[in-house]
Amino acid sequence: MGKEVCFVSKKHFLYGAFILSIAAILSKLLSLLYRIPFQRIAGDEGLAMYQVVYPLYSTLLILVVSGVPIVLSKMVSEQAVVGNVAEEKRIVRLTFGFISFIGFLAFILLFFGAEQLASWTGLPEVTPAIKAISFALFIVPIVAVLRGFFYGHQLMVQSGTSQVIEQFFRVITIILFAFLLVKGGFGLNEVVAGATFGTVVGAVFGAVYLIYHYGSFQRRRHTVTMNVTRTEPTLESSPISGSELFKTIVVFTFAVSISSLMIPLFGLADSFTVVNLLIAAEESVQAAKDWFGYYSRGLPFVQATTMFASALALSIVPKIAAEGRVQNNDEIKRSAHLSIKVTALMGLPAGVGLALLADDLNLILFGDRQGSFAIAMLSLSSILLTFAITTSAILQGMGKVYQPAVYLLVALVSKLILNVVLVPLYNIDGAAMATLLAYGLLTFLNGWTISRSVKGFDGWSVILGKPLLATLIMAVFVWGGDRLIRTYLPADDQGTVLIGHWVQALLIAGLIGLGVLAYFVTIFAVRGIEKHELERIPKVGVFMANLLKKWRLLS
Repeated sequence: MGKEVCFVSKKHFLYGAFILSIAAILSKLLSLLYRIPFQRIAGDEGLAMYQVVYPLYSTLLILVVSGVPIVLSKMVSEQAVVGNVAEEKRIVRLTFGFISFIGFLAFILLFFGAEQLASWTGLPEVTPAIKAISFALFIVPIVAVLRGFFYGHQLMVQSGTSQVIEQFFRVITIILFAFLLVKGGFGLNEVVAGATFGTVVGAVFGAVYLIYHYGSFQRRRHTVTMNVTRTEPTLESSPISGSELFKTIVVFTFAVSISSLMIPLFGLADSFTVVNLLIAAEESVQAAKDWFGYYSRGLPFVQATTMFASALALSIVPKIAAEGRVQNNDEIKRSAHLSIKVTALMGLPAGVGLALLADDLNLILFGDRQGSFAIAMLSLSSILLTFAITTSAILQGMGKVYQPAVYLLVALVSKLILNVVLVPLYNIDGAAMATLLAYGLLTFLNGWTISRSVKGFDGWSVILGKPLLATLIMAVFVWGGDRLIRTYLPADDQGTVLIGHWVQALLIAGLIGLGVLAYFVTIFAVRGIEKHELERIPKVGVFMANLLKKWRLLS
């Protein structure tokens, strides 16, 4: 029998980021779409209750398993490149056993502490929903470990597809259960609990898909190993002891979880403060829940803008860490520059565009204009969040795992203080402004550390100048187009265009298309994207680069 064969895909880190971002786009679209029918079925109060519960679960989930895929991918890849399949399988088994135990403890905390957690949020009626969602903690360890296994082999398609499957069945279950429970005459507490159970259903389907492909991968690798003999020597790899593996998981989980905790922790801060502060400011309990529901409309806008940065973080951490081990500072600088530049190219136009169209999108998606300013502020804050995620990943890859943790804590404290100051003054607009300022502080601290740590760093103005210019020109076109629509089409006193819903949606889609066209024409005109960067886009990159070079838009 031949020796074990290296079974790792060789791709640029941007390839993995692109694949995972496509999966994230589909998942976030599903996340955005479910809120619309769910809000229509359960109302703004039901949406607010759901939004209070989900950050509790997601924060605990991230603390428990978010670091596992990256930690495991590192250890699996180290064994895979030397063909040490036996040790690779042992690592997977040990990691799964450890994380399953932690998941069980998290379930105990969430299920039996549901009543206390609900009372802390100011909405004791969400207790059944917290209990319902806690059962997902039995399933997510399977999902986390198998995604880490596929990351380690640089097989992003399986992990990305599992995300989409998980989200699809979660959304279907949320809408179906909400509809059936409302139709059956159940109370809002039970409706929200049924909707949150969709998270459990989605996790089950995602796990089943990954288990199937894990088995298929192992069978395929066994067949290849049986029929291929390598002549070059296989490097030896010392087994990792159980205690050493435990330390690695704990340390790396803490480090990698930092980037993932940004959105849930800030959401958790809002869950525990906004409703209570509004009630203290003499709003009724019902009005406070309604206002928080309006505020929650903006969260999908934030998540949509940051999905590529989150995918990029999964790819850039091991890339920079590998270069750091061989002290390749030039490659570290190139990777850091490219990561920040790609983040700017994606995040700046998305955040600004959503902010400009927040009022119109709010009306089209949710049926009124309540909370539009808060949605615009949250859209702008998402730009800063994308940079915070990417810069935290760069620092983690460089081995600076504690700075992002400290900076996040500082930003979180500032968010809480700003909420206390601004929410009583400006209602939910104050909460959105607090988020914008806190993310700005976090991004500044991360960026300042990178500037001091990366030798030969060119500076933020060099990296961000051209994307900023293209974004400003795009903003002029989008704002101008929106003004023309409001000027020449009939509207009421509030500026609402008096045309059919679908016609208005088509006009907004046209404005988005105009903005995209203006942005890309400008970015290519000012040579904001280089040929080698474009060529790294999977499948179509080389074709696009050659076409644009033929049009003299690339040098």
